[in-house]
This record gives sequence, structure tokens and C-alpha cells, in this order.
Amino acid sequence: MVDLSRSNDGGVATVVSPATPMLGVYLPDTPPALGPLQVFERVSEAYCAIASFYWSWGLGHPGEAARGVRTILAAGRLALLTWEPWRLPPAGADPATWPGNHRYRPRHIAEGAFDDDIDEWARALAGVGDTVLLRPMHEMNGNWYPWCGTASANTPRDFIDAWRRLHGRFQAAGATRVQWVWCPYARSVPDEPHNAIERYFPGEEFVDWMAIDGYNWGDARPWSRWQEFREIFDAPYRTLTRLGSRPILIAELGCDESGGDKSAWMTRAWAELLTHFPRVRGVVWFDTVKECDWRVTSSTESLNAFRRSWASARAPAGAPLT
Repeated sequence: MVDLSRSNDGGVATVVSPATPMLGVYLPDTPPALGPLQVFERVSEAYCAIASFYWSWGLGHPGEAARGVRTILAAGRLALLTWEPWRLPPAGADPATWPGNHRYRPRHIAEGAFDDDIDEWARALAGVGDTVLLRPMHEMNGNWYPWCGTASANTPRDFIDAWRRLHGRFQAAGATRVQWVWCPYARSVPDEPHNAIERYFPGEEFVDWMAIDGYNWGDARPWSRWQEFREIFDAPYRTLTRLGSRPILIAELGCDESGGDKSAWMTRAWAELLTHFPRVRGVVWFDTVKECDWRVTSSTESLNAFRRSWASARAPAGAPLT
């Protein structure tokens, strides 16, 4: 299904991807349950090569996260694990400024305050014995997470130093089958030179995938407006292609119904992806109700459009969910 070649040094080489980008999905209960993924694939008539899930450092239990990865791998899918250095704050608190998250600042990670925890995670994921897509500290160019470069007196340099510390500890622990997914948001917030996407790039030798998160919020928020797929991703895609040659993943994607025609958006988005974004080798749909109803099943029209277009990213014959 997905061909992952070995590199000469024993690590995982660049992914050899199919001509059609892989489709992935985030579903709130997968893992540990595979039932939601099975239902999504049946309803959407799509095959999902990637299953995405999230894990907060505050939860601990790297062994449990590794079991989630194994569950996904046993089903013949790639696991995309988003690894978040924070604790979920109390209701109503701002995650970026909540005092309980100050200890997780990138500077503290870079200085070694979490080395023992990092090593435990490295051993757990090395023990999986197969490829893991690991996405630490995503959307670092926003202002909504405590690791963001403009939150809690952080800087982009702090982020880079923390990233390289993580990467180095994993390499030292023999976790060479972990593939590192570096993932800014499509638009920097604040959108200023000191917070530009490229300020956060740790270097191609520390990255296996480059990724982008982006959403069409429609008019669901006072600050938002309807945006086409290409409008969201054109500029950050050009930035990533200038930074290096790694394959690109759209690690989070969603579209709201408010302010436009979601079904038409989905149809155009798939066509624009194939035409204008040749380096994108995978797209992960964020299929849940969170800030908006991002699900492909938010309407019958949306689901039908997804079936006609996005579901063309199919598995080879004989690769059902097991």
C-alpha cells in the first residue's frame, strides 16, 4: 500500500508515494477503536491510508500511545501522531498563557528539562518496530498554543532548539523509524516578519516531512471569510518548496458550511490539489465537530461531493480495513 524505503544509515528514507496523494483522517476515537475508521471509510466510500491522533505530554503514558500506533499499523495504515507539549487547561483558560503550561515552553525543552520523558517516548516508539509519523509542536507560527513562537515570551529560535533536542534524543535512543513531520499553520498569526513560517524551520536534516494545516472557516467567525483551497495553501506551499525537497503533507484540513457552498468547495479543492500542488503526497481530513462542523458528513451534498472527488484516493484492490 504505502512503500517506505530504508535509507543507507538504517533510518527511514523519503517516502515513495503513489501518484495520487494518500488520504488520511482524524477521528476522535481512533485509536484505540478502529470502528469509527471503518464507518468513515464505508460511508465516505474512501480508503484512508493515514490515521491521525493526538497526545498531550501532560497525559504521559507513552506506552499507551505506542499501543495506539500499533493498532493503526496492524490495520495496514500509517499512524500520524501529533505530540503536544502541554496540559489541557481548565475551561475558559487561554492555553497559550495558562500558567500550568509555562513549564512546557520550548526553551525548557531545549535546555533538557524533559530529557527523561523524551527518552521514554523515544524507547516506546522505537519499540513499535515500524514507521511512525511524529508531528511535534504543530502550528508553531500561531498564537494559540504554549509552544507557539509568539506565546509566553517564546521565540522561533527556541522552537528550533527544542525541535533539534527532540530529534537528537530520539536518534540517540535508536528511534530511527520515527519520521519527523514539521507542520506550521497556513497563515502566521500574527502575520509579521518575525513570525514567518520560514523562521521556524529546523533544517532539512531534522525533518522527514514538511506539512501544513489549513481550514476554510467560511464566515463562522468575525475575522473569517470564505476561502478556496488554493487561496489557503498557495503561499505556504511555495514557502515549503523553497525550504527543502521533503514530501509535503496537509496534516489538517476542514471546511465549514457557513458562507458558501461546501460541496462545490470540496470538488474544486481536490482538482486544485492535483493540478497545483505536486509535492503534496497526503491530505488528512479533520473529521469532527470542534470550532465548526468540519465533517465530510455535515450535509448530504458535502458527503456526495467527497465521494465523487476525494474518495478517488483509493486503496489498491485487496486492501480493506482489517
